[in-house]
Amino acid sequence: MSITSKIETLLRPYIDIIGSDPARKGSSLKRMEALMQVTGNPHLKLRTIHIAGTSGKTSTAYYMSELLTCANQSVGLIISPHVDKVTERVQLNGCPLTDEEFLVQLKVFIGLAKNCVLVPSYFELLYGFGIWLFALLNVDYTVVETGYGGLLDATNILRRKDKLCIITDIGYDHMAALGEDIRQIAAHKAGIIHKGNTAIMYKKDQLIMPVFVKRAKTVGAKLIIVDEEEIVANEFIDQLVDFQRRNWLLAKKAFDAIADRDRLELLSKPVLFRTQSIYIPGRMDLFRLGSKQIIMDGAHNEQKLTTLLTTIANRFPNQKASIVLAVKNDKRIGNLAKALKPVAGKIYVTEFYTTRDLKVKAMPAQELTRLLRNQGLNEVVSCPDHTRAMRYALQQKDELIVVTGSFYLLSQLRQKIGQGLV
Repeated sequence: MSITSKIETLLRPYIDIIGSDPARKGSSLKRMEALMQVTGNPHLKLRTIHIAGTSGKTSTAYYMSELLTCANQSVGLIISPHVDKVTERVQLNGCPLTDEEFLVQLKVFIGLAKNCVLVPSYFELLYGFGIWLFALLNVDYTVVETGYGGLLDATNILRRKDKLCIITDIGYDHMAALGEDIRQIAAHKAGIIHKGNTAIMYKKDQLIMPVFVKRAKTVGAKLIIVDEEEIVANEFIDQLVDFQRRNWLLAKKAFDAIADRDRLELLSKPVLFRTQSIYIPGRMDLFRLGSKQIIMDGAHNEQKLTTLLTTIANRFPNQKASIVLAVKNDKRIGNLAKALKPVAGKIYVTEFYTTRDLKVKAMPAQELTRLLRNQGLNEVVSCPDHTRAMRYALQQKDELIVVTGSFYLLSQLRQKIGQGLV
């Protein structure tokens, strides 16, 4: 049995352990507290940077980790979901653990976790594993992104006063758990801010900005508002696409706050420039497949899809792309026609099925196709088999192909491409 198979075997009992959305039941924090207790309360031993938001969490986490690493700090990074390998979820100084080390340490952790009365979910187990491991390694900082939401998220066990919070862009996502009102969603994101914390964010819409101001005032936290004009004025960000400029600059402001507080060394211009060049899986991933240029990006909600497609339209003006698209069944897609029309040639609506944190299903291809056609898009083809959908896209005259909508779709197609099946 391969090491990957051994890791999958260890994790299999924790997949879909709760059978539905954890935040909906409100018990994820209870499971995490129980898990931390039987593993020695490692979350109390870590200085953390905690990131919540609808869009940009993972990219901001990667940039934050890299900035701290370049300042000669040892840095743990915990992200989700993974795109290619589960080891992506637990990284040390910008690198996933080796398969061998991941397996060895995971066995030890699961041995401890089996003493927990409340069985953790897949996400909770891997998150707890990262926290436990980084406490064991005595890292200087641990960067953590929420699963989603914040208030009831498993990651919200992080409540030390020296925690720094980063709030990225906010939009509609996971409404079944977080609520239909944007202020309700914002309240969940603001829930990661606790007494003594510093929270950094861009100025938000007038509907939701008061939510964060009130939370900070209520719990006794410091709120730092970043000036968006600095995105344009900053001389180090020309190489980044628009949405990554926002993410990097927010991470840089958070790093500056920590460097000032903890007296870390300042980073030179060449080093800052280098931190922008790190590889972030599934975010504007560009590569060639035969004569085609492929972009893969896990833009899995309306806000992210609109931002991605606008970026592509600006980067590849007057060039049409074949689109391969699949979204989760619980997604609110909004009106994508405005963003898709300038970019899309043919759109191949497809599906995926996988099990990781929970059993996940794609929106049926026929249903999503109907929704897009009702928005005025005519060149939409329903093709539930994602391998076949990708093959059809490769047969089109368009030189550019965009694969998007779900990290699960990206993960499955990348595996197929790697195996030569596409």
